Amino acid sequence: MQRAWLENIAGKLRILLNVTTATLSALADAERQHRLLLDPILARDEQTARMRLEAHIDEARERARRALAFN
Repeated sequence: MQRAWLENIAGKLRILLNVTTATLSALADAERQHRLLLDPILARDEQTARMRLEAHIDEARERARRALAFN
């Protein structure tokens, strides 16, 4: 019984570690993506800011479309 308990805890910890790692990776990616938007805004580079924002919106729309697609 002790072995089963320990294996169950170890399995849960592995799952938690995987979820946490994936979440941290997603947060780092989101930060990088938004930094790409912020940099030209702070530099007052309207053309680059507009181009990157439009691309960002298009990518978000495509991700949402894929997430909502019923296959």
